Amino acid sequence: MPFWTYMLHCADRSFYVGHTDDLQRRVGQHEQGTIPGYTQSRRQLALVWSEVFETRDEAREAERKLKGWGRPKKLALIRGDWALIQCLARSGKERASTSSAKADVEDRLLPTSTGLAEPVEAPRFFFLHPHPETLPSQPFSLEVSIRQSHDSLRLRYRLTGSLDKVVIPLLRPTARADGLWQSTCFEAFVRPGDAAAYHEYNFASSTEWAAYRFDAYRQGMAMLETPEPCIRVSRT
Repeated sequence: MPFWTYMLHCADRSFYVGHTDDLQRRVGQHEQGTIPGYTQSRRQLALVWSEVFETRDEAREAERKLKGWGRPKKLALIRGDWALIQCLARSGKERASTSSAKADVEDRLLPTSTGLAEPVEAPRFFFLHPHPETLPSQPFSLEVSIRQSHDSLRLRYRLTGSLDKVVIPLLRPTARADGLWQSTCFEAFVRPGDAAAYHEYNFASSTEWAAYRFDAYRQGMAMLETPEPCIRVSRT
């Protein structure tokens, strides 16, 4: 008899992990709110990951391990990004298993073959949430990863959810444009050191962009002279 470990994305952008012997029925119960507890007050829900196991003990053990994972690692698991999972494990956030893939349950979740010859420095992750008074009716997750070198900053925004409910600008030639903040765009606020001055960047999925400098919080706004950023957009 098969058993499943599963993960639900809740309306407050948190994740719920459980196990069951009937995945379709259990997810339906969560969606209908007939299971008291964590998910009952966090609907709407979306099944974002599941894995089948031969025994309940294996499924229960996988549930226990997943509950101990941080959000970046759970998001990487949902995407099947094994390289990032291994990278996060190597960075010390969680322990990586190095035994055979059939040795225990954790190896079912974390394959040992990732194609990484050398340890890779993990990016820093930030998870953005809307103001609690304006929560959307559909569950969305917005994550940002940041990689910094001595002369560049690489930002990767990933919006997950029902994208058909979001107004996304069509691709246009990469160019500087004002007013991008009035529509769907991604923003970054960068403050060098401890100074009050900071920079604001706007990146639209149209590949248009903007950059401004401020002397202090919302004061002394002016155009920021900066090289044109390289913007790439993908949708799956």
